[in-house]
Amino acid sequence: MAIDDWDICIKGAHPGYINWEEFMANQRRLADNTNRYEAGHRGAARKGIALLQGLAVCGQCGRRMTVRYSGPDSARPVYCCLADRNQTGSSLCQEVRAPAVDELVAQTLLKALEPDQIAIAIAALDEIAEETRSLEKQWATAGTCAV
Repeated sequence: MAIDDWDICIKGAHPGYINWEEFMANQRRLADNTNRYEAGHRGAARKGIALLQGLAVCGQCGRRMTVRYSGPDSARPVYCCLADRNQTGSSLCQEVRAPAVDELVAQTLLKALEPDQIAIAIAALDEIAEETRSLEKQWATAGTCAV
């Protein structure tokens, strides 16, 4: 039953494995993982050799792209935006051969995971944490002004 349809909700009435905030975050994540090809949903990864199957978004209309497999052995993936064709009967929005896109995504991901890039990211996180501690200390001492 959808949460909006609940007559009563008493938070914390019984001990749970997770708290209410985690439950709601899980509900949002599940809703976001739906395999409907609508704009605004992240989608979920699906089976197939295409790296972004179930995740690719059309650069023209912003809707979820599907994957079709072409070639004699149906092993060549192509990302297709079929939303307009399926909904209004108009022409295909666009299609892109997956190998070139997948290669670029893989290179970008591997570059982001290089040790020096990770070190830079960790240093930036440490700097943000230090700034946060400094601000918290300032706020904590703001109320104890000596006269």
